[in-house]
Amino acid sequence: MKVYSAKKTRITMLFGALISFSLFAVSIVLFVFMRDRNLSQASIASCSIELITLAYSVALFITVFFDNELVTEETRWLFIMMFLVTALLFCDIVSWVINDRAEYLLANVIMYDATYIMGTFLSLSVWKLIRVALSLKEKKYQFIDRFILALFIVNVLLVLTNPITGLIYRQVDGALEYSKSEAIYTVQDSLILLIDFIIVLRSPKRGEEKVAAIVLAVSPLVGILVTRLTNEFECMYPFYFISVLFSFVCIYSGRTQELETKEKDLKFAAAIQQGLIPHIPVTGKSAAYEICGSALEAGEIGGDFYDYFMMDDEHLAFLAGDVCGEGVPAALCMMQTISTAHDFITAGFRGREVFDLTNKRLCEHNKMGFFVSCWFAMLNIRTGSLQFSNAGHRPPLLLHPDGSWELLKTSPDAPLASLPETEYSEFHISLNKGDTIILCTDGVYTSFLKTGETDPSGIIVELAHENIDRFDFLCSSIINRADEKVPEGPEKEDMTVLAVRFNGTEKEVEQL
Repeated sequence: MKVYSAKKTRITMLFGALISFSLFAVSIVLFVFMRDRNLSQASIASCSIELITLAYSVALFITVFFDNELVTEETRWLFIMMFLVTALLFCDIVSWVINDRAEYLLANVIMYDATYIMGTFLSLSVWKLIRVALSLKEKKYQFIDRFILALFIVNVLLVLTNPITGLIYRQVDGALEYSKSEAIYTVQDSLILLIDFIIVLRSPKRGEEKVAAIVLAVSPLVGILVTRLTNEFECMYPFYFISVLFSFVCIYSGRTQELETKEKDLKFAAAIQQGLIPHIPVTGKSAAYEICGSALEAGEIGGDFYDYFMMDDEHLAFLAGDVCGEGVPAALCMMQTISTAHDFITAGFRGREVFDLTNKRLCEHNKMGFFVSCWFAMLNIRTGSLQFSNAGHRPPLLLHPDGSWELLKTSPDAPLASLPETEYSEFHISLNKGDTIILCTDGVYTSFLKTGETDPSGIIVELAHENIDRFDFLCSSIINRADEKVPEGPEKEDMTVLAVRFNGTEKEVEQL
């Protein structure tokens, strides 16, 4: 699972800052150009502020866009707001430059129409962002959705009919100017923002989200008020940008804290998971057996597992399995499977009884619908007698000292946690001196196939023979080979390998 990267965020912020400074340089050029046209100081100041705001709006948009960890429902509406503010600032600036030029009349009409429609949609975006940030999911809030949507439709109709009615703007001496009735737009915009503000104040939610929601509602109202009081000095969209910027900071701060908390939780869960898996191999030909295991998770935690321990003085228990699922739920199911099977084994149950009881226990608590493929065996280390059961798992490889090998194929029973009434089968074979069992989860075979290998079993056997005298490296060498050509990302899979070698009966070991 991917977690928060402070380095990546700093890089995207730097990239955004470079673009903002580039656009600021362009704004200086336009500022000088407009001064030569004898515009009023208020007009020049308005346009300059909007150009600077546009620069930082584009920078902020790029910053958030390139940070994949911020792609949530909140930031989706934040993206829309940022785009609308950027587009509105652009339309406003173009209108300032070409408004009194008759040859650009059509372009100016388009700018006016776009500004009017996008302004209403911006009000809708503010409400949507507030609703998502404060988790306002009750049906009563759908009325406001419909109300703003109706205003949006009305405004579109006003734009379409304006050439006839002139309710929004009209042409005067080759230039466009808003009609007196256009004040209705300001009233409706203020009304929507006021409704937003009242709902925010009544919301029981606290923290960064509520602060962001208050600023979202209040800041544009201040911009509208300043614009109306100063007449010529227009700053409504810069105030919208201030609200977007503040919302971004609040949402980003909350999201970063949330991601850091999740990262700590994942590391803690991974530590618990690793604590359930044995990491100390048993090696040396003087021992009755040798055993080692290795696991590689695709993310912080995974659903593969293995375990081994002595049941008594004569019997070695070992098992490996794979939870059908990913992430934290699969890891929890894996932990439950290991602990449940371990409890029944230490309680004295043997053979298929372990699977019968483990399966029923898992089925009782399987709320997520996971199932577990697992292979379990008991080895009598004095005689070489092997007793095993298979719950839907890939059959292990059995390697012989002469270089030959075979699959321990049996008709597999249903995976654990799938069918509570399953009665598991039990199989018996005898291992000879030097026989080795290699048990791999599906991820190992799948990874080999993804790298273009056509015979994963043959490669596993080859690697096993290469490391036959370095038994503690056998499992890790197989996983490293399977993983080396698989790229990072969703192609990665959990991989687990467990290997057991029987060094002979008690008499044969004594003779060494």
